[in-house]
Amino acid sequence: MKLLLIMLLSIVSLNANIQNQVSSDTKLLIELIKSETKVNRELIKSETKANRDLLNVYREESNKRFEQADKRFDTLVYLLVGGFTLIMGYLLKERNSIKHEVIRELEPQLIKKADKNILDEVVSVIEEMAKNDKVMQEILKKHHFKIIN
Repeated sequence: MKLLLIMLLSIVSLNANIQNQVSSDTKLLIELIKSETKVNRELIKSETKANRDLLNVYREESNKRFEQADKRFDTLVYLLVGGFTLIMGYLLKERNSIKHEVIRELEPQLIKKADKNILDEVVSVIEEMAKNDKVMQEILKKHHFKIIN
C-alpha cells in the first residue's frame, strides 16, 4: 500500500514537473515567435529601392539565362530531327539499291524460268493439235518429237 502511494505521489510530481517544463517551453516559443515576427516586420520595412533594383537585375539575368537555354534546346531538337532525317534517307537509299541489285541478279534466272514455262505450254499446245491433225503428227515425227496418243 505504501509502495502504491509512493508511486502515485511520484507520478503526480513528475506530471507537475512536465507541465511546468511544457508551460515554460511554450512561453519561450511564444516569445521567439513574437520576436521573429518583429524582425520580419523590420526587414520588410527596411527593404529599399536599391534592394528592389537588385532583385529586378537578378530577374532579368535569370530570364536571359532561360532564353539562352531555350535557344540551346531548340538547336538540339533541330540537330536530332536533321540526324534522324539523314539516317532514314540513307536507309531508304540503301534499301532501294539492294532491291535493284537483287532484281538485276535474279532477272536472268526468272527470264529462263518464264521462257521454259512458255516453251512447255507451246509444246503441249502443239501436241494437242497433233492428236487431231495427221500432217502435224508427221512433222513432229520427222523432228523426233514424241506424240502422246
